[in-house]
Amino acid sequence: MANFILQFGLKKKTKKLYYALVVTAFLIVGGVGLAPVLANSDIHWGGESNTQSISESIDKLSQNIRDKKRSITDLNGNLDQAKNDLSKAQSILGMQQGNVQDLTNQVEALKTALANKQTELNNKVNELTKQKQDEINQKILEINQKIAEGNQKVAEKQKEVDAKQREFDAKQNELSAANQQLNKIQADYNDQTTKLSDANKTIADYDARLRKVQDEVSDLKAKADKAVADANQ
Repeated sequence: MANFILQFGLKKKTKKLYYALVVTAFLIVGGVGLAPVLANSDIHWGGESNTQSISESIDKLSQNIRDKKRSITDLNGNLDQAKNDLSKAQSILGMQQGNVQDLTNQVEALKTALANKQTELNNKVNELTKQKQDEINQKILEINQKIAEGNQKVAEKQKEVDAKQREFDAKQNELSAANQQLNKIQADYNDQTTKLSDANKTIADYDARLRKVQDEVSDLKAKADKAVADANQ
């Protein structure tokens, strides 16, 4: 840009202001701003600068512009890379969010299935509990009925036992009376036996005495017969 400007009219000092304004306009359009241009251009506005000074200032400004553009290009490249990284990160984040949402949906579905299974289990437990309770109540009813029947049979058997006990008591009373009578008869028998034994003893004494008397009579008779016989001789 500096060579182009010099070729077309840096012949008069009156054009220095024009060139400076043109450069300033380029710099303003290029985004550099008026203050940096005025600060770095080394342009003197009093007409005392020569063409070489203006050319050096323009070259310096051109280099600054190129450096700025290079920086902007680098920044744009970095920005594009950052945008690409951000886009990739957003894509990965979207995928992860989708995965999270899928997992969340799966968890919610599992929760719903679990709740349904829990409800089904509770209903089944209630059904089984009611069924078991009905069975238990039926068993209790049957057991109570068996107990009532058993109590009735026991009562009937008790009546029979009581009747048998009464019969036994009657027989026992009869036996006791018979034993008493037997004892009385036995006592009478013993008494009679004693009396008979005493009588037999008395008879034996009488018999012994009788035999003795008979012997004595026989002896006396023998003696008498002998005496008579002796007298008759």
